[in-house]
Amino acid sequence: MTLVTFKRHRTKGYVRYRIRSPKLFKKTSFRTLDIGRKKHHQLIRARLKSTGKYATQAVIVQKGTRPSKTILKRARKY
Repeated sequence: MTLVTFKRHRTKGYVRYRIRSPKLFKKTSFRTLDIGRKKHHQLIRARLKSTGKYATQAVIVQKGTRPSKTILKRARKY
């Protein structure tokens, strides 16, 4: 399995920490899940091509906040 070690990407209002490459997932299965404060910390989840099970692709954090260790642990759990 190809894991990317929290590669950071900035967008207009958020910072995305990539966990796995988007190429590993089915294109039509991407979903967001709020963890922590609503709209401040979110997971991007999708179905893996290899197994069909949902896995975390990235963590999205609102700019100006940093993901706590707890948030990153939750991301790995899901």
